[in-house]
Amino acid sequence: MAEPADRTAQEWVDFYLQIESDVASGKQRTLNGRSIQFEDLEQVRIARQDWESRVMQSTSTASRIGGLRYKTADLSS
Repeated sequence: MAEPADRTAQEWVDFYLQIESDVASGKQRTLNGRSIQFEDLEQVRIARQDWESRVMQSTSTASRIGGLRYKTADLSS
Protein backbone atom coordinates (compact mmCIF):
# COMPACT_ATOMS: atom_id res chain seq x y z
CA MET A 1 0.00 0.00 0.00
CA ALA A 2 1.15 3.56 -0.63
CA GLU A 3 2.76 5.74 1.99
CA PRO A 4 0.14 7.54 4.13
CA ALA A 5 0.60 10.87 2.35
CA ASP A 6 0.14 9.21 -1.05
CA ARG A 7 -2.96 7.13 -0.30
CA THR A 8 -6.14 7.71 -2.23
CA ALA A 9 -9.45 8.05 -0.40
CA GLN A 10 -10.32 4.45 -1.34
CA GLU A 11 -6.97 3.23 0.01
CA TRP A 12 -7.74 4.98 3.30
CA VAL A 13 -11.13 3.24 3.43
CA ASP A 14 -9.43 -0.11 2.84
CA PHE A 15 -6.82 0.71 5.48
CA TYR A 16 -9.42 1.55 8.13
CA LEU A 17 -11.51 -1.50 7.21
CA GLN A 18 -8.46 -3.68 7.82
CA ILE A 19 -7.74 -2.01 11.17
CA GLU A 20 -11.40 -2.36 12.16
CA SER A 21 -11.42 -6.05 11.24
CA ASP A 22 -8.12 -6.77 12.99
CA VAL A 23 -9.05 -5.00 16.22
CA ALA A 24 -12.55 -6.54 16.29
CA SER A 25 -10.99 -9.99 16.00
CA GLY A 26 -8.58 -9.33 18.87
CA LYS A 27 -5.42 -8.43 16.96
CA GLN A 28 -3.34 -5.52 18.17
CA ARG A 29 -2.73 -2.67 15.72
CA THR A 30 -0.72 0.52 15.97
CA LEU A 31 -1.77 3.74 14.26
CA ASN A 32 0.44 6.83 14.41
CA GLY A 33 2.46 5.23 17.20
CA ARG A 34 -0.67 4.59 19.28
CA SER A 35 -1.95 1.13 20.16
CA ILE A 36 -5.50 0.64 18.89
CA GLN A 37 -7.72 -1.48 21.10
CA PHE A 38 -11.30 -2.74 21.01
CA GLU A 39 -12.40 0.36 22.93
CA ASP A 40 -11.15 2.51 20.02
CA LEU A 41 -13.34 0.84 17.39
CA GLU A 42 -15.88 3.66 17.38
CA GLN A 43 -13.16 6.18 16.48
CA VAL A 44 -11.85 3.84 13.77
CA ARG A 45 -15.37 3.50 12.35
CA ILE A 46 -15.88 7.27 12.35
CA ALA A 47 -12.60 7.74 10.44
CA ARG A 48 -13.58 5.01 7.95
CA GLN A 49 -17.01 6.56 7.41
CA ASP A 50 -15.39 9.95 6.81
CA TRP A 51 -13.16 8.45 4.12
CA GLU A 52 -16.12 6.55 2.63
CA SER A 53 -18.02 9.82 2.29
CA ARG A 54 -14.99 11.33 0.53
CA VAL A 55 -14.96 8.40 -1.90
CA MET A 56 -18.68 8.83 -2.56
CA GLN A 57 -18.26 12.58 -2.99
CA SER A 58 -15.42 12.18 -5.49
CA THR A 59 -17.40 9.53 -7.37
CA SER A 60 -20.43 11.80 -7.46
CA THR A 61 -18.36 14.74 -8.67
CA ALA A 62 -16.78 12.63 -11.39
CA SER A 63 -20.19 11.72 -12.80
CA ARG A 64 -21.15 15.32 -13.53
CA ILE A 65 -20.75 17.35 -16.70
CA GLY A 66 -21.30 21.08 -16.41
CA GLY A 67 -22.98 20.60 -13.04
CA LEU A 68 -25.52 18.14 -14.42
CA ARG A 69 -25.54 14.51 -13.34
CA TYR A 70 -25.58 11.82 -15.95
CA LYS A 71 -25.57 8.03 -16.16
CA THR A 72 -24.04 5.91 -18.83
CA ALA A 73 -26.32 3.62 -20.79
CA ASP A 74 -26.27 -0.10 -20.01
CA LEU A 75 -26.00 -1.77 -23.41
CA SER A 76 -25.31 -5.25 -22.11
CA SER A 77 -28.81 -6.57 -22.96
